[in-house]
Amino acid sequence: MRLSTLALLLPLSTACAPAVVVAPTPLPPLEVWAQNHDVASRALGQWVQNHPGEASWMFEWDGNHPGKAREIVEWALVHPGESIPIFAHEHPDMPNFDGFAMGHVVAVHMFLLWCLHFPEAARSLVAHSGGLHWAGYNLYRAQWQMDHPGA
Repeated sequence: MRLSTLALLLPLSTACAPAVVVAPTPLPPLEVWAQNHDVASRALGQWVQNHPGEASWMFEWDGNHPGKAREIVEWALVHPGESIPIFAHEHPDMPNFDGFAMGHVVAVHMFLLWCLHFPEAARSLVAHSGGLHWAGYNLYRAQWQMDHPGA
């Protein structure tokens, strides 16, 4: 068989091959997120310490709007350097986030920079529905609770 004939038959043989289904890799539990992403975890903790009120709001918001934090992280990673007003304009479906983001541009911008510096950790955290909320209450509560004593 000539090479040109073989090249024509090869796509046909692979098209007839049975599909291989690969099971998705299970997410590591949130309880090991900080261990798996030690530097990113400490950096997020520093953000919480620098912006306790905004961090508290974002943790609560993530708990009330599961999956929306994932959209923010993915947008930050796909649109590095774009501003908060652009995000707010492109995402009118984010309940209350646009007003919060416009009133707290520096804190939100610093969160987006954290996402850019630690993309794997950011994606891993928000891959869990309510992951940011979980981290806020289980890893960083002491840093923002002083700002909101009743929380």
